[in-house]
Amino acid sequence: MCFLRDTFSRPSYRKCIICGCQAQECARTRKHTVEEMQAKIEEMMEKRRF
Repeated sequence: MCFLRDTFSRPSYRKCIICGCQAQECARTRKHTVEEMQAKIEEMMEKRRF
């Protein structure tokens, strides 16, 4: 069975959860601190609580 690479490729890039830019660019340049990322993740988790 042969799959084309495009079959599983994303049609667009992922967005950064902090600033909305291309996530790969933010990661590569370390645009955000670990503390910023942790704070955003905690904020997102709080919003999902029942």
